Amino acid sequence: MNTDLKISPNFYYSEFFPRGLWERYDAEFLKKLLDNRLVDIMELLRNDISEPIYINNWKWGGDKMYRAFRPMSSPEGSIYSQHKFGRGVDFNVSNQSPNQVRDFIMNNESKYLNSGLTRMEDARDAPKWVHLDLAWTGLNNIKIFRA
Repeated sequence: MNTDLKISPNFYYSEFFPRGLWERYDAEFLKKLLDNRLVDIMELLRNDISEPIYINNWKWGGDKMYRAFRPMSSPEGSIYSQHKFGRGVDFNVSNQSPNQVRDFIMNNESKYLNSGLTRMEDARDAPKWVHLDLAWTGLNNIKIFRA
């Protein structure tokens, strides 16, 4: 079984990858499946908010394992989901509602836009979590989109 190394100061590889991939491939291979900016944005947000962020929790007995990278064979998401290209993440923040997190990001929009964040899912489609991704929009602002 893979040793759960940290992908960044506050996150482990298992938080970004489903069990099957994590068990089969080493960290060097897995890191190539993610856009580095996604990890950097999550690290930036974790440091800015100063609260734990929860992505995948399968390693600790939870039921979430497709909240970041999703292989093309994943039962979740569309074929063109940014998750399947290593550019999308769903998460929750301890002691913060999803709307509080979205508001925080939008109140610091230029900082996150400059880090590569381009889109955030509308609260009507993601009421219990936050979805961020790096899809190309060509805009000079973070786009709030409907799924």
